[in-house]
Amino acid sequence: MPIMGERLKEFHHYIIEERLPTVEGEQGIVIFDKELRVLSSNTKAYELLSILRKYESLTEWQVPKPIQVICANLLAANYNTNTSLIVPIKDTGYIAIRASLMLTSLQEQQIALLINEASSREMLNVLIMAYNLTPREKEVVFEIIRGIPTKEIAYNLGISHYTVQDNLKASVEDFFSISIRLIMWI
Repeated sequence: MPIMGERLKEFHHYIIEERLPTVEGEQGIVIFDKELRVLSSNTKAYELLSILRKYESLTEWQVPKPIQVICANLLAANYNTNTSLIVPIKDTGYIAIRASLMLTSLQEQQIALLINEASSREMLNVLIMAYNLTPREKEVVFEIIRGIPTKEIAYNLGISHYTVQDNLKASVEDFFSISIRLIMWI
């Protein structure tokens, strides 16, 4: 199981790195006004927005639907929250989008958007949420991904070796099943 967890983590990282043509380490940042007009952006944000627009057949001035959704949710919340989402891009990978409201010195609303390749950690959270794992199943999955043997997992979590095996049967099969489906989709 630890080997499977490590290979899955590496594969998700590989497909994201190989398919999204962006500069490593750079953060994609774009600023919108409240009417969702781009006020400014850096190169990485421009490239990732172009990818989103391409799959919706949009012109350069149009805002992709995932951006519209995240910004609408943020504006509806009236500064009370930040919001985020992961967008799958067919044959490309996953893009993580996070948004936050800002005020200018003239008290005008602006939206700051961070747009980047989805990290392995973000992808893991998507998979865990998709299968609604119990807290104990999540603990077992995290231990597996760290490469911990099942006997040590049992000791670390204060459960029997057989309980670990039962959790593996219940959670990891479903977890890897959806992982494979996500990988096949992209």
